[in-house]
Amino acid sequence: MTSDNDIYRWYADVIVYRGFGPLIACLGAVGGILSLFVFRRKSLRKKSCSIYFFYLALADLLCMICWLVHFVLPTYNIHILTLSNFFCKIFVFAMYFAFDLANYILTVCSIDRAISVLCPIRSRKFCRERTAYTITFILVIIHTILNSHLLYGFVVLSARTISTPSIRICHHRVDSETYRNFFSIYDSYVDVIKTNAIPFIIMFVCNIIIIIRVCRSKSSMNFNGKNRCRKAKKRVEKDRQLTLMLLGSAIAFLVLTLPTETCASELCRPFLYIYINRSSLRRCKLSPLTLASETTMNQRTSVRNNQSTQMNMSPFPIKMNDDNDSLT
Repeated sequence: MTSDNDIYRWYADVIVYRGFGPLIACLGAVGGILSLFVFRRKSLRKKSCSIYFFYLALADLLCMICWLVHFVLPTYNIHILTLSNFFCKIFVFAMYFAFDLANYILTVCSIDRAISVLCPIRSRKFCRERTAYTITFILVIIHTILNSHLLYGFVVLSARTISTPSIRICHHRVDSETYRNFFSIYDSYVDVIKTNAIPFIIMFVCNIIIIIRVCRSKSSMNFNGKNRCRKAKKRVEKDRQLTLMLLGSAIAFLVLTLPTETCASELCRPFLYIYINRSSLRRCKLSPLTLASETTMNQRTSVRNNQSTQMNMSPFPIKMNDDNDSLT
């Protein structure tokens, strides 16, 4: 029997990913490429905040590519992840790496702007071109090391069911109990703290500082506008525009990223499934057979959410084995 979860999943796959996915990807790609050109302009090239925005645009473009491969292309029956172990490993690693890097570049950019507006004179030692390149390079190295285990832990597996032929999926290893337990912890507690909680706290504090100082500096600039030379006004206005752009990006992260990523993590999934089950019971009276089917579907959805890629699951028990045909 088709459950509500099946219907919702069908709507998500067909309407959201297949219908709006290519449009969102095109808009995101165009916006990212335009951002690269804007922040490499001669007038902005030497500003530390512009350098952070440039690499943030690169990380966002990589996130967009990974999103296409993981979620949009499979709805068109294009499964790049399962072509080989290499594609499985590299795209899963790239997804985690790009998302982490984008979050922390935005965090460092918030710190840069907060220092710039809080201590304009002393900030010249920190808010420099060389410092921005150095910090970005360090962030790349750190997140490469933190996510390098994904290059080992994800492989192409064959999922065999009772009534359907075997299908290939990109999944974390099932032959290693140690890595399976490690990834379960990493993808829940560690990932929420590392990817969401730490950037959220830092950006929230920095944004409060920036908003207060920008409001004060605007009043001061209007008061002393007649005494400022034209070149100084132009420089201050560019800094203010960069600061406002950062505020928009940071607020979007705080409002959109934290709730979705936290609710999608292992910390909140059990509570969400309990709520979904209770809501289903309130909507209709289920027979014992239907209730068992609904519970089984929710359990399989939990397993499915642990994967980095989406797939259509069969309503029968699944047995996963290593794919001997793929590269090791």
